[in-house]
Amino acid sequence: MSEHSVTREGLATGLIGGVVVAIWFLLRDGIAGHPFLTPNILGQFLLFGDSTPSLETRDPGAIAGFLLLHFAVFFGLGILGAWLVHQSQPWPLARIGIVYVFAATAGFLLGFAPTIP
Repeated sequence: MSEHSVTREGLATGLIGGVVVAIWFLLRDGIAGHPFLTPNILGQFLLFGDSTPSLETRDPGAIAGFLLLHFAVFFGLGILGAWLVHQSQPWPLARIGIVYVFAATAGFLLGFAPTIP
């Protein structure tokens, strides 16, 4: 039996989740004709404190900074999820509850996803 690593499993999970969400927003913005709009707006707002981010120009620093923040958050959530699953090994119902909480949180946050103008 191989040794489980919470960090390795969490990073892999975070990478998969981060890539899926990044591709989703890339496709969503690209189809609407505004490539990189979402990371641009969120980067300008969250990282630079700009309360009125530009919708016309793209700031490469804001996009890159937001992508770093995006993956850092997903890596952290992946590690937290892997740790919770490992801690709940004796209780199968707890693992199911963890999945439901993560799914409900994702659905809740999806409701706040920025809309394309």
